[in-house]
Amino acid sequence: MIRIARYKDLGLIVPLMTERFRNDPKWLLKRQCISSIMRETEDTLLYFDGLEVLGFAMVSLRKDHVDGSYFSPTGYLEALFVKPEFRNKKIALELMIEAEKWCLARDCKEMGSDVELDDKLSHTFHEKGGFTRLNTTVAYIKELEV
Repeated sequence: MIRIARYKDLGLIVPLMTERFRNDPKWLLKRQCISSIMRETEDTLLYFDGLEVLGFAMVSLRKDHVDGSYFSPTGYLEALFVKPEFRNKKIALELMIEAEKWCLARDCKEMGSDVELDDKLSHTFHEKGGFTRLNTTVAYIKELEV
């Protein structure tokens, strides 16, 4: 079963987020989860098997620039994760299909996503899921001294 996360689900989502985004601090991931739950333009979709959450997809509406998109808003698959021991069971595909439905219900004509350069598994998943690879970029940031 897939459903939209609620505030009471934080204890289920944060451990999965921590596993997916190993380099990010837990406090930041918790804040992102709360934001996704509270904002009207974002949701976290949870995949349940009984009471256990096996995976999630974070989806949002973007009104700013999305590479390759001609329409606004554009749906955006922000993150998708399935516990390793449950992969290759079409759970990620079901989550992506539900994310597409979420976007369509909000009048989106396109859904964007991005993938880390070295994450070949995600590249393959996106391409099999109907996404078109647009470009390869490397992002930089510089902390400014005040």
